[in-house]
Amino acid sequence: MGDCAVKPGPQPGAGATQDLNIGVLNLVICGAGFIASALISKSADFALGFFIGCAVGMLNFAWLGRIASKTADMAADKAGTYAARNYYIRFFATGAVFFGLVYFKVLESPWALIVGLSVSVFSALISMVYSILKGEVL
Repeated sequence: MGDCAVKPGPQPGAGATQDLNIGVLNLVICGAGFIASALISKSADFALGFFIGCAVGMLNFAWLGRIASKTADMAADKAGTYAARNYYIRFFATGAVFFGLVYFKVLESPWALIVGLSVSVFSALISMVYSILKGEVL
């Protein structure tokens, strides 16, 4: 007869392991970027901005994960509204933090924030793609 092997599905708690891997990778990359920017940059402002950008990116990702897990337990009609509303809240909260830091002259330039946020998002994407390629995620 033919091969009737059944592929196992995702293991319970696999999402928590993936979140941990993403968080660790984010911390390592952002820490290395912070140290490099502190050594290379002529002012501490860029390093501080990079650090804050990475921190906002990591918090944003954790907030997104929380929203996703809550919507998974909701009825379909309520989940879409909840996710959309929280997307805008997250978006405007991030914008308000960045605007406040630049407007109140906590940081001289928004570029370090943007670079830090981009690095954080990029490292999370790399970690997710790697997990998918390893077969840890459907």
